[in-house]
Formats: sequence, structure tokens, C-alpha cells
Amino acid sequence: AAKLDQKTNKYDTVEDFNWLRQQASPHWDLLEEKYLRKDWPLINNEGMNNINENELNNVLSEILEQST
Repeated sequence: AAKLDQKTNKYDTVEDFNWLRQQASPHWDLLEEKYLRKDWPLINNEGMNNINENELNNVLSEILEQST
């Protein structure tokens, strides 16, 4: 596990392929607040190895539905 500090948000400080222009990078964008997951039930102390494939597919489908 990466043991990242869950209280520190680094997701909006992406350094994008040496993008040095004033305008926003075309490679990524921030998700709107309504699409952000508040919980991550699949990530636990045992790591990703114990994730059921069907459970993962269900969560990914839910995320895709919310983003369209």
C-alpha cells in the first residue's frame, strides 16, 4: 500500500508532462464535486488483492453512470 496521507489532497496538483503554458492542459481536468466518491469501499488494509472482480465491476459501472 502507498500509505498516503488521506487528509492531504494532491489530486488537483498534477504536473502534466511539462505543460508550461498559461491555459489549462488538454490532458486532464478536475471532476465536478458531484462525481467525487466520498468513500472507497474496495480499498482496505488488505489491499487490492482481496477485491472481488464482480464487486469491482459494479463500482466501476456506478462511477461511469454518474459521470455521463
